[in-house]
Amino acid sequence: MELLSTIEESLPGILLCLPETLLNEDPKGDRDRYRPFYKDLIKMKGNIDLVRLKEIKEELLNNEASFTQHDTSIKNIQDWWFGTRRVYGDTFLIVLYGLVSAYINALTDLASQDHHLDEDKVDVIYAGLYQMAETSYEFLYQEPSDLLPENYFSKNSSTTRNKAENSKTILHPMHRWRAGHQLFFTSIQTLNILFTMIRKTVDNKEWGLANKYIRKSAFFMGMSARSIEYASNYDRDQYHSQVRSLMPQGFSGLMLADHTLLINLLKKLKEKVFSNPPEQIRESVAMYLEAMEECYDAHNLICESFVNTGASLRDLQIAKDNPPPAIEVLDKFKERRKKMLSRNAQQEMD
Repeated sequence: MELLSTIEESLPGILLCLPETLLNEDPKGDRDRYRPFYKDLIKMKGNIDLVRLKEIKEELLNNEASFTQHDTSIKNIQDWWFGTRRVYGDTFLIVLYGLVSAYINALTDLASQDHHLDEDKVDVIYAGLYQMAETSYEFLYQEPSDLLPENYFSKNSSTTRNKAENSKTILHPMHRWRAGHQLFFTSIQTLNILFTMIRKTVDNKEWGLANKYIRKSAFFMGMSARSIEYASNYDRDQYHSQVRSLMPQGFSGLMLADHTLLINLLKKLKEKVFSNPPEQIRESVAMYLEAMEECYDAHNLICESFVNTGASLRDLQIAKDNPPPAIEVLDKFKERRKKMLSRNAQQEMD
């Protein structure tokens, strides 16, 4: 645990709302105070200013009293393990602070440590910042940001990055594991927001907005895959000796509260959107389903490279005598998700 304490000192934690609290239709907080900060992030587009991000975080820290009501009802080891805290309070501030903190941690790591990610994958990570900010803004403020054209699609944009001055030094794989998962958490949080917006716009037959939000969801499925690829960007030996060996028994991302909410929201969208999509959104739905498959495949490849035919920590604890290979379990999850959303599914599955 001494090692984890050292990592925590160099990798500040992030704050996240409780999933259900975030989706309240009437968010609580000082909406006018934080509006300029959201717009600052959106206007960065692909040109991220890490110095400005740190300035924003410092300014937000002056309002820390707005999120001191820590939740004690969820004893979630996933949150603790990845350096996140679930809090109540000013929703406008908490979402903004979590997003800025996660990006500072990830971008500082990308700039200061060696990595072997393809440039297009890194571009997606950078593009996710203003996409998350714009999505959160439109959800919380119930108004368009008016800062990006309707057809602006981030993964096709050019990206300019402010390079850090420090030299490339490998800190610890667990540092990257945590930073990447913090980014992953914010991606899942954004997907949950988008699924809520999709449901509302489809109900209202606002097909232009529905297409926009479904395509954004496809982007964030890709973003979540890129976040996990970044979180695991080191070799197999490092993973086993310096990451997996420190994890608690039975550890599994399936316990993440945001992921549970995501599956429940998908189920609610099944009939209206996925199993038999209206013609006006059919192409966008196909894009999302393709992105979902790619996300599972990316996770599967990472799992295969790290554990090959070995079992997950969760399955080692559940089925100690004969646990299934982790890659087989992930394949089953992918097929179950596809079946859950398909037109011919006989029942909804977890």
